[in-house]
Amino acid sequence: MHGRSELPKSIALLIGHYANRPRTVIRRATLLDLKHVAIVVHAAYSGYITRIGREPGPMSDDNAFLIRRGLVHVLDDGGAVGVVVLVPEPGTMLLDNVAVDPASQGKG
Repeated sequence: MHGRSELPKSIALLIGHYANRPRTVIRRATLLDLKHVAIVVHAAYSGYITRIGREPGPMSDDNAFLIRRGLVHVLDDGGAVGVVVLVPEPGTMLLDNVAVDPASQGKG
């Protein structure tokens, strides 16, 4: 039995592992993220080029324009690994693009 102030070693190791990781946040993109947004979008969509015979629409979006309008959000896990473009419209919200770096997919 462990005392109230003593955690089992496995839980203490787990807490220590996560304490040393960068904090994962979803935040509004800035122009400083522009290069990383382009990299994530390219990585997420480039596999579809041969399937559809052209670049998917999100690959030709003007990301600088979208970022300046405040429409782009990034999943930042010590670097941008995901991109979401949300466009407010009357009475609704358009989910215009969701892109996740393939290396970060499937992690929850």
